[in-house]
Amino acid sequence: MKGIVSLIIFASHSIKKPKTHRYPSLKGVDPKFRRNHRHALHGTMKALKERKEGKREVA
Repeated sequence: MKGIVSLIIFASHSIKKPKTHRYPSLKGVDPKFRRNHRHALHGTMKALKERKEGKREVA
């Protein structure tokens, strides 16, 4: 009887999904895409900074 009780306790825990991270690794991604992505991110940050300072109009 004791074995059945312990089986019920363990069976109550469900199978969990693996944790997803906010920024997945870019390891193994096309090098050309990674280079372009780096420049695109820089331009985005520059535009956001200018917008915050009031130098850029909102489109």
